[in-house]
Amino acid sequence: RDGLANTTSFPRIKKSVQRNAIRNEAGNFLNSLRGIEDGERLAEVVTAFSNVAHSYLKFKNSKNEKNKPPHQASRIEPYDELKLNPDAQNVYDNLLRYSLFIEDPRGKSRRGKIVPRLYLRRSLLPHFNLTFSKRDSIFLENWEIEHLLLNPGEFEKEKRIKKEQIEDTDEAQTRIPFPTEDA
Repeated sequence: RDGLANTTSFPRIKKSVQRNAIRNEAGNFLNSLRGIEDGERLAEVVTAFSNVAHSYLKFKNSKNEKNKPPHQASRIEPYDELKLNPDAQNVYDNLLRYSLFIEDPRGKSRRGKIVPRLYLRRSLLPHFNLTFSKRDSIFLENWEIEHLLLNPGEFEKEKRIKKEQIEDTDEAQTRIPFPTEDA
């Protein structure tokens, strides 16, 4: 044990280089996805959801903890069993086919029904400055999920939290210090 701790033969990579490499690889994955049929729509859906989740992280507190940590959502949790129109179902199926979202069928909704939770692909989290926490979800009605799948830009405009919307409420949180590039 002491021998490993004292050696310097292991290469050290700066955290900023690691962080940038991981984020760039996720960005490259999304860009390559745009080359497939309906890939542009899939990338827009992932980006819209991730931007909404990031706004929750920045401006909303988690309600399920005493000390009010930031809302760290990287999954969609439907309120009811999914019933989508054929166009939305096609987009949904493609999101699962290309593993942009991972379906966990063991979820239980707030209304007590068994519903699939949709986890954003873990390798995409750093690209969108999201956390690896599984504590929080973004709860959506069926029509909101359909709206995300068919009109991701509009969904993002409607659901994204902006600083001026939250400043004067009890939901406001202290600013999260993200690590600097040299850390």
